Amino acid sequence: MESYFSGDDVVLCLSENIDDKSLETLMKLGLIDRFPKEFATWERRRGEIIQRFQGIRTERQNEMHLMLERNLEDINVKLREAVIIEVLKAFP
Repeated sequence: MESYFSGDDVVLCLSENIDDKSLETLMKLGLIDRFPKEFATWERRRGEIIQRFQGIRTERQNEMHLMLERNLEDINVKLREAVIIEVLKAFP
């Protein structure tokens, strides 16, 4: 990933595989003082991404919860039917 920063045409090249914690440390310890405007932009974008991810995750969890509730009800109905059939076979 290449980022072009203002002032002196500085180019920062980072690995695509850098983890979020390492990038955050790099930004806070080294780049905040040298590139405050770009750091603020990065923090804002990062916050937006995190917020969007959390929203998507919550939405998917809610969908899964509803699906599991529906499936559980179907399982309960089928289980009751199977028990009734087996009881009726044992006691005609």
